[in-house]
Amino acid sequence: MTQEEWGVLEYGNIPLNAGINTITISTWWGYMYVDYFIVDDVMPSAYSPDPAHLATVGTDLAQLCWNNPAPEIPGDTITSDVYLGTDPNGILLSQIATGTTDTCVGIPISLQQYEDYYWRVNCYDPNGGLLGGPETIFLPGGLWEFGTGNSPPDPNAGPDQFVWLGKGGTPGEVTVNIDARVTDDGLPSGTLTYFWEQTNDPCDAPDVTIDPNNVEDISITFTEEGDYAFSLTVSDGQLQAIDTVAVGVRQTPCEAAQADDWYWYFEPDINEDCFVDLQDFAFVAIDWLKCVAPAGCL
Repeated sequence: MTQEEWGVLEYGNIPLNAGINTITISTWWGYMYVDYFIVDDVMPSAYSPDPAHLATVGTDLAQLCWNNPAPEIPGDTITSDVYLGTDPNGILLSQIATGTTDTCVGIPISLQQYEDYYWRVNCYDPNGGLLGGPETIFLPGGLWEFGTGNSPPDPNAGPDQFVWLGKGGTPGEVTVNIDARVTDDGLPSGTLTYFWEQTNDPCDAPDVTIDPNNVEDISITFTEEGDYAFSLTVSDGQLQAIDTVAVGVRQTPCEAAQADDWYWYFEPDINEDCFVDLQDFAFVAIDWLKCVAPAGCL
């Protein structure tokens, strides 16, 4: 940050540097006003890197992509030089593209496992001079980073389920199959371990048995109503992740349907028993032709 004095300025533009700028404004009657401005970029530059800054990727990553800044004169073509390497200072990077008009370039090297890579995109605006003059302006890019380390597994314990006792044909019980899905990058060994447990958080449901509880998909038999919750922990030997699933058990199919957040109330079902029948009509018949106008009816 630099300190400059602009003198008397009734209106106009004040040049700011990248970083934190402090502006002090003094008036003729002695009042002083201090404000702070943070300027991320003085000049436009390449943005939206893919992979994202600090992302973890696989060694099979094939290309680097970004968005170019808008040219000073609409319709002009921005060109870019792209650099890639392992120098965290961004100095000893290899140039992998020169003057490209594309916004994606292939990676010409084999990425190594457990390595951090750094890349930069420098852009050039052919008419980026003052007021769009015919001067090529250099738009230096920021230093982006990605790594090829291990990512944790990504478990999905499946959708919440709402069932009723007797659903499978056996009175007083119901068996629920929980079909989980797990994606992983195959590191470090490609072997995953699974652990299921009942959490019931924040609910207080009866305990049930999960056997076996060290497999991806499980089946659980319920004999009591309640709101049950289960967690699946998946580990690749280095990192782990957790996902949860809820199971609501009710006495009847109607109660199970109404427990689901997606339940849609059908207005003709006045007594909310999941049937539109004469019982609902009876509620209407009680007040048939009854005047409900506050001022009375003719």
